[in-house]
Order: sequence, then C-alpha cells, then structure tokens
Amino acid sequence: MKTVREILKKANPDEIAGILLQLHLRTLFEQAKPDDTVSDIKARVSKWTERVISSMVNAPSEFETSPFLFFAVPAAADGSWWLGYGAVDAVMCEQNEIMQGCPRPTEYSWLLGQSSAVIADSLIAETPLTKENLNEVLADILWELTWFGDTDEERRDFMDGLDSDNGEEENDDNDDEHLIWEKEFERFRAERETRRDDKEEELKQAADKAERAHYEYCFQREVKLVKALLQERAAQKSGAE
Repeated sequence: MKTVREILKKANPDEIAGILLQLHLRTLFEQAKPDDTVSDIKARVSKWTERVISSMVNAPSEFETSPFLFFAVPAAADGSWWLGYGAVDAVMCEQNEIMQGCPRPTEYSWLLGQSSAVIADSLIAETPLTKENLNEVLADILWELTWFGDTDEERRDFMDGLDSDNGEEENDDNDDEHLIWEKEFERFRAERETRRDDKEEELKQAADKAERAHYEYCFQREVKLVKALLQERAAQKSGAE
C-alpha cells in the first residue's frame, strides 16, 4: 500500500480536476463570479487542484506513520441518507480499528481537525474497487479536506471562529433567518406528507432499509479486503526486519 502523498506525486492533476468538475459542478457554479464562463471555472479548478496537490505533497511529515487509511465503497444510490456524488464514496478509517474488526468510518467533517501532512501520509488501501476509482478517491479527499480552507492555517482559523461563535449569543438577524428557514422546512415537509399516501411511505421505508443494508454489506466486504492488505503489509515489514 502507498500513502496519499506517494500516489498524488504520480497523479494527473487535470484528471482529478475533471472529476471535481463532474461531481461538484453545481457548487462550483454557485461559487463562481457572475461573469465567469465555463472555461473560467475549469481553469480555476485546474489551478486550485494543482496548488492543493503541491501543498499536500510538500507538507512536512508530522509522524512516522499516519493512523488513517482510505478506501472506496460503492456509493449509495439514494443520497437522502448518505452523502455521495459519484460511483464511490472514499471512506476514512483508523488502521487499528480495521485490524480489530470494529471499523468506524469517519465523517469528513472530522477531517477539520487533521493537518494536510497527516492526510498526505495516510495509506490508500488499493483494493480492486479503489484502484479502479483511484482518481475519484483522490478528488474526494482533496475536496472534503479543503472545504473550510485550502491550508492548515485557514482551517485552524475557521475552527477558532466556530469556537468563538459558540461562546456568543446569536444576534437577532441570525435568529430571524433561522426562524424563516424552520418555517419554510415545515411548510415543505407538510406539503410532502400530504402528497404521500401510506402505501408510498411503506415502500419508501422499505427502499431505504434495503439501501442501507446494501451499503453495509458493501462496506464490510471492502473492509475484509483492506484488513487482508494490512496483514500482508505487516508480514512484509516483519520479514524485512
């Protein structure tokens, strides 16, 4: 297995940028300036991808090894309960949890507490599914890690701002905006419920249950492959000593 850093060194930034455009086109258009063309957005994403990859590749290592690893799992078909944009989800787990048979996939929001170096030195378990969708896994990692800032400093500033906001009372404008949002959501929910009869609700719940069961099956299947790769890696390191 190789680290994220090692794989990024040989990755094609343009291919990863293309995947980011494909998966997050709506968000990228929303963030664009009013007079931006499609070519402008593509150029900006391409430059951003090269910059972030360079930052991660050149980040000084903080530890001898990172405790984390990434691997791909087939994305859920219904995004209402699992956030997924492409064919796969890039899952992040701790290595020791995989080896102990109790893996807990880490939500990407938790990446806020990690530095670029820690993620760069994390392993990518090259299972068949992961290798087949490697650039999409890399695109997921770059997108989610940098959601609240491209650099460690920017992400720390964001987290400091969250801590500061939590210690202060919200102003009246924020209260009003939150109340408006709650009312709008309740109106939408009420309209949806009036359109859904009991049979439809029963079928929807059955579909959700089946989708969750399928995702869990796929996740556990990939975990077994990842564990085998970790065991093989440990045996090779032990034999070399």
